[in-house]
Amino acid sequence: MDIKEIVEQSEQLLMNNQNKWTALWNGYADTIKNKSKKILGFRKTYREWKPLRIYMSVNDILQNDNELSLRFMGSEVAKLFIDENAKPYLKISPEKAQFNHKKFSLDIKANDYDWQSKEATEFRNYFKSLKVAYHHECTLESLILDEMEKGSGDKFLGTMRNFRPIELLDTFRFQMPVPLSAHDGKPKYTKGNIDILARIGSGGNTNVSILELKKNKRSSNTYKYALTQSIIYSICIRYILRDSKIGDKWWEIFGYKKKMPQKLTLLSVAMIPHQLKDFYEKEVQELNLKNIDSCINMEEDHIKCGHIFFDQKNDDKNNNRIEIVGKSNF
Repeated sequence: MDIKEIVEQSEQLLMNNQNKWTALWNGYADTIKNKSKKILGFRKTYREWKPLRIYMSVNDILQNDNELSLRFMGSEVAKLFIDENAKPYLKISPEKAQFNHKKFSLDIKANDYDWQSKEATEFRNYFKSLKVAYHHECTLESLILDEMEKGSGDKFLGTMRNFRPIELLDTFRFQMPVPLSAHDGKPKYTKGNIDILARIGSGGNTNVSILELKKNKRSSNTYKYALTQSIIYSICIRYILRDSKIGDKWWEIFGYKKKMPQKLTLLSVAMIPHQLKDFYEKEVQELNLKNIDSCINMEEDHIKCGHIFFDQKNDDKNNNRIEIVGKSNF
């Protein structure tokens, strides 16, 4: 499919199902707003122990807002449960106990442990000392989010500064859901999830950026339409933000304090290892884009297509880091 077909089919699906998805995303936004005070209060009940990180999905808020997702390098290893007295517990289900044993060789019984207990302390210390290879997309995604959250001078080893994640309620890592999926390079009306939603730029030139991430494996099956997926998800974000009922709500959820601009620029980005550059360039040709930094015009708004090529390397403390080795002119 070329870019014209991608845009036309994506817009058609969104317009044909507009009443359905706007109702859903309106409900998501209202629930986040209504429960925000309670959820933000959780942050005072525990101290986050890196490399364990707290995530919260939209589904978590809808289904059980007393549980936060506790993840190691992007993989959920437990839940952090906050009881009615604002006391935190490490909650390990039988499924997570089995998963942790199989993937991380950690033996801990399924149970609810006081966050300050011996078992919970040993659990945190185990992951603090654990080293893993960054072969899976979820672990690579976690590493990239770690880089985004560093101070400006140290971010991506100093190779890209104005680059930070959009977090749920400016506090929790999350994956933004959208009304279309795009796993096979074609838009479908089923819920999809953006790998990383971010802000690129500074001041008045800060733009919402939709990043599709791929791991370093030279295979067309692994690369799988990185830019195409990002474009489809960007079209979804544009429709969400421009909807008269829900747009301002989500703009606020994304952390913006000022009014949404009349002319909106979104960045659609394939963030991939530099070794996959040729796959990206081939995809640009197949999409029939004029160049690798083409712009899609949608009424007064623009979706700028682009890339970020990165490399993994160890710093002077032997920490696994990400260095940007090439990017579009954002």
